[in-house]
Amino acid sequence: MKRLLLLAALAVTVPAAPAAEGPPVPKGAGPAVGYGQVVVKDDKVVLALRQLDVIVTTEVRTVTEYQTVTRTTAQGDVTEKVPVTRSVAVTVQKPHAWRPVHLPLDTAGLTVTDAAGEALPALKLADKLAKETAVLIAVTDPPEAHYLQTVKPGTLIVVAPAALLGLGTAAESNPRPAPPGIRPLIRPIPRVIIQPPAPAPK
Repeated sequence: MKRLLLLAALAVTVPAAPAAEGPPVPKGAGPAVGYGQVVVKDDKVVLALRQLDVIVTTEVRTVTEYQTVTRTTAQGDVTEKVPVTRSVAVTVQKPHAWRPVHLPLDTAGLTVTDAAGEALPALKLADKLAKETAVLIAVTDPPEAHYLQTVKPGTLIVVAPAALLGLGTAAESNPRPAPPGIRPLIRPIPRVIIQPPAPAPK
């Protein structure tokens, strides 16, 4: 009886499941978390940013898979799954280093706003970024509202064109080739795709 009463109460108070299609999909990528500080450099007041560079590299990992095998016994053939451990080459993304960028506050295309979208005048910006502080860095356009739902009040958002942020100049890694005899596993985030082994040479 208590269980029935609980289910009845939940049916009244718990809302229906959300729509299957979910909320609108964002049109662009979200901002990155970096650091910013207003400093004087070469007799100019500049915004000193630190952006995190990410490189693509290859790691060798051990994975366990289950393969179906058939054994012949006195009672007949028995099919079962057995664990098989092997090494695979995995393509991963790794944080590499902080890359500094210095932008004069009067740089065309550079804007700094609060989370509500209000632009900060130079004096107020210099006060808020008197010491290095975590900021959001967006490329070209302000971030969509989707990405700001969990942002703390007072968070500053830096928006600048890709060229000003130096994107595309970060050092790129050359992934190591898989060692001989190792079947490559390519893992684009978040999917995992296991490539079939190459045919044995004739």
